[in-house]
Amino acid sequence: MGDGQFNVIFKKPVSLNSQIDIKKFIYFSDRGSKKVELTDNDTVTLEGNVLTIQLADKDKKVPSYLMVKAGALKNDKGAYLKYKMDGTGEHFRYITDGAHVDSMEFNKITFDSNGGHLVATIKGHNLKNNVAGLPEFNVNVAKNDVTLSDVTPYNLTVDVKSNTEAVVTADLPANATDRTETYRIIPVIYGRQIYSTYIKGYDIVSVLPAGKNAADKTLSTVMVSGASDENPAPEIYEVDVKSHNVSLKINAVLRGTNLDAKKMKVKVVDENGTEWPAKPVYECGATYRWQWSNMYLPNVPSKNEQHIELLVPRALGMDHTFTLTFAPDGENFDENLKATVIVRNDGIIDTSNAAFNMDDYTKLRTITVNYVDKNGNKVAEPKHVKAYGIHELYALGLTAKEIDGYKLVKADPDKALLDAMLATPDSLEDGRLNGATVFVKAFPYNTITYTYEKTATPAPIATGYNFTVGKDAVWSAGDLGFKIENTEVDKNAAGDKVFDRFQGIEVDGQTVDPSNYEAKAGSVVLTLRESYIRSLSTGRHSIKAKFRGGESASTSFSVTRAGAGSSVSSRPGAGAGAASRPGMARVGAVHRNVVKTGDSSNAFTYALVLVLAAAALAGVVSYRRKRA
Repeated sequence: MGDGQFNVIFKKPVSLNSQIDIKKFIYFSDRGSKKVELTDNDTVTLEGNVLTIQLADKDKKVPSYLMVKAGALKNDKGAYLKYKMDGTGEHFRYITDGAHVDSMEFNKITFDSNGGHLVATIKGHNLKNNVAGLPEFNVNVAKNDVTLSDVTPYNLTVDVKSNTEAVVTADLPANATDRTETYRIIPVIYGRQIYSTYIKGYDIVSVLPAGKNAADKTLSTVMVSGASDENPAPEIYEVDVKSHNVSLKINAVLRGTNLDAKKMKVKVVDENGTEWPAKPVYECGATYRWQWSNMYLPNVPSKNEQHIELLVPRALGMDHTFTLTFAPDGENFDENLKATVIVRNDGIIDTSNAAFNMDDYTKLRTITVNYVDKNGNKVAEPKHVKAYGIHELYALGLTAKEIDGYKLVKADPDKALLDAMLATPDSLEDGRLNGATVFVKAFPYNTITYTYEKTATPAPIATGYNFTVGKDAVWSAGDLGFKIENTEVDKNAAGDKVFDRFQGIEVDGQTVDPSNYEAKAGSVVLTLRESYIRSLSTGRHSIKAKFRGGESASTSFSVTRAGAGSSVSSRPGAGAGAASRPGMARVGAVHRNVVKTGDSSNAFTYALVLVLAAAALAGVVSYRRKRA
């Protein structure tokens, strides 16, 4: 029910068998191999015809079937209720078949900054099955993880159309903030919110801030939870190891847009500014390192919500306050959204691990990495890495780095030794790291110096993203085609090519809704729809294609209503011998892989040709070209 409580309502009078421990006779099951039994700390009570089960761990997830063994309950004549797995037993006939939600479907889960009209269709059974004294089926709305006390401004309606369907509507307001705002539609059955994450079709409804589009990966909120949490704040997990000296598994629930737990990255930094790498390794007791499980766990089945499961180190000999930040795209960390994990530990270490002593857990070391030329002159800023003896060397970023215009010629200590000590363990198919590592405790050096020399030829400058089709096009009718390429990026492995990095377009500095264009792979083959172009004013317009990492490509196109006429198509693939398309013209030849930084020397010639051609067909058209 969301608070660890489950209610079972009986049609006929029943009583508990007082001769047994009732908690041994009740369990949860998926009617298959999964089974979750009650613990000594859970409670079972019967008042009237309502059996209440209260789990001590209110965040505990259990299968959806509640199972009651024979001999647990008696009828009004004192006879034990019989049990059969096929559903014909008396337990099933005595229990009221209450309301249940099976699925949710939304007309839209991501809205632009203007907000919009939300329609959620909820399917289930017995949604009209009202129980005396209990509230009827309803929904709650939570904004940014906080349940709304007043839904009046949202024009919320809940229409229970039948026992199997309810329709919820709401008007989501515009987002005037600089962060994504999220909304949850939470079904309420008999006055209790139900845990909705695993309902088929469940998702978070998000309203983007201005400047973001439906393809962007964004974060709105984070909640962290785990056993023995002493802090009520949703973004803080606090535990005292003295009262909970077992594995500290926490779950970070992140909400936003287009989230993928397997691609997301987590950065963990303690109160000293020391980074604790969260790596996908085999789960163990997690006494001295952070462990990240999502590489080998399935994503939750939603697009705008994902869960990150982590094991927190608990036996570090001292108190720590860890700050967690997240990179939804796997690269760019959102420094404005943080979670906090506080582990109170006064002197507790893993005494079974003889390799480490108290100093290895509690004393910081600083390893300095220098980058110099043969004369000892600095060629890059040195790196100062703080670490404890229990940290693994491979995760600290101590290896040599590439520096434009230089090549590495020497390392001190010896490069072969460093390569062996700093080597990253092998990865299994599921992404877990597997293999021996070297710890800071075993590293006898406080300084690493990498020596470089200048290369004879400067490092090549990347060409970046470029419009190779559709540059400076002139439109009068039909769709308008472009192509954006980056030959270096398209050499990457599948999943990290130009199209995979594409994040949408802007026209005249305004984000264009994806419904107004089509983007296909093949670098990026982009088609602006005619209906959108006709909404633009006559004249020149800028267009920018945006890519991951803040990179982009820009060009311009002109809109004219001067007339149709045949012309050369700027649709990718149209060239010599290709059928022309009315209303589109290519201005200038296509030069692949060249960064255009100003006007071409032939700009005047092309402009003149266009003016003469247009004048012959429909009168004089003035065409003025801006510097790119």
